[in-house]
Amino acid sequence: MKNFDDQAFSNIHDDEVEIVDLDAANRSKQRSNRRQIPRLSSRTRVWLAFSTLVAVILLFILILKPGLPSPAPPPAKPGAVSLSLPASARAAQVSSENGIVFLNQPDGIIYALKASDGALLWHFKAPTRVSMQVIDQVVYLIPVNQSGVYGFVMALLADDGKVLWGQSIPYPGPVAPVISDGIIYVSGHDGDVIYALRARDGFQIWQFGVNQFPDFPPPFVSIEEKDGFVYLLSAENVLYVLRASDGYHLWSYRYKTYEANAGLPTIEDGIAYLNGQDGAIAALSASTGLPLWQYHPGAGPLWPALVQDGVVYVSEKGGTMSVLNGSNGTALHDYKNIGIVTSQPVVQNGILYINAADGWLEAFKASDGSLLWRYKPPAFILWPPQIVNNTVYIISPGGPNLMDKVLTALQASNGSLLWSYETGSLNYLLFRPGITGNIAYISLDNTSMEALSLHNGTLLWYYQSPTPILFLSAYNGTIYISSQDGRVNALQASNGALQWHFP
Repeated sequence: MKNFDDQAFSNIHDDEVEIVDLDAANRSKQRSNRRQIPRLSSRTRVWLAFSTLVAVILLFILILKPGLPSPAPPPAKPGAVSLSLPASARAAQVSSENGIVFLNQPDGIIYALKASDGALLWHFKAPTRVSMQVIDQVVYLIPVNQSGVYGFVMALLADDGKVLWGQSIPYPGPVAPVISDGIIYVSGHDGDVIYALRARDGFQIWQFGVNQFPDFPPPFVSIEEKDGFVYLLSAENVLYVLRASDGYHLWSYRYKTYEANAGLPTIEDGIAYLNGQDGAIAALSASTGLPLWQYHPGAGPLWPALVQDGVVYVSEKGGTMSVLNGSNGTALHDYKNIGIVTSQPVVQNGILYINAADGWLEAFKASDGSLLWRYKPPAFILWPPQIVNNTVYIISPGGPNLMDKVLTALQASNGSLLWSYETGSLNYLLFRPGITGNIAYISLDNTSMEALSLHNGTLLWYYQSPTPILFLSAYNGTIYISSQDGRVNALQASNGALQWHFP
């Protein structure tokens, strides 16, 4: 068998052109000199040619390296967090479903990690910064408002990151996207058009634009879907109500000029309750927009009407809380002489909770307005109370230093003190016992956090972050802390032990 390389080099040797002196006397000498020049073997010449080829390839790699794709990031590893990213980095959006943790980075990269150990399952680079929602094993990506950019909606399979579908959206608007009942509502053309896309395949079901009406108000600023109806509010405070199935326009309502920023209505049992800044509460049929009743409080409301279980609660400036029948607007009873209500009232489990300007938290029986109990903390109450499992939690300043806070737990039935916990400057409170396992996570300042038992108010553990904490979330017994260095730490909820971090 002939060797291909040897044959090639043999042909080259046979075709060599040799220039010699025409002087015959010197021919013999020249031939002798030429015979003294060593010749390379065929194997050596092959090796030199191969080495040259490798060198050329390496040179091209060095030249083209900046344009090559970056390798996949390493999987998360347990251990201490080290600082490696600039302080300007922003927090990752964290979500979790079915044993997978999804991290949405500000640069548009989506990471899917195994919740148990942080192992990287897959990652996906979106064209731009996106918002992320994970529903029924599908990850939906929608660009954050970037006026003038041709946008998109994209759906990925949660298990492996496979792109299920993508739909272009011209010039995304300022309206936050809504996903409800298998439909994605997203704004385009800088907010002038609302698109309804079928969530399973991205098919456009309908679109609605304000240019379909003669008055042509400015763009939409908010959207809500409830009970088969879509409620759109424009920048000029015109409320549009559409049928969710096909986008058919059912009715509109224009707020008065002085009712700016009135907001979307409260919807309950087929009735839309609209809050006017002049104090009027209007109840309209959600399907037709026909007026059912109106209520004009004498002193005007301080807070939007609270609707709960067919009852409407209106807090008036004169220190009275009026209670109305939601179906017809008739007065049921009043809470008088309660003083100025300093925060949005709360109704839960048949009890109405009111923060009054004199510093008292008052609890009334919702059915008849009778006073159940009152409690006065060391200082005024800052936020509406939170009621969980028949316990009322309130936050108030801790003495003369208004930056220090006190978290207090009261028995909902009689207001008796269960426990109180004094903490430092409370920046953030993650307070969802059903998800966090009856633990409250208190961000004391930019870098430290306490985990507090909601059973008895005792400190469970303390966490110190090397860089400012930007975001807290909790899923299935794990607390995720996103910090300014770009890291996400996964801690055991019960004791704060570091399970893993990424990257």
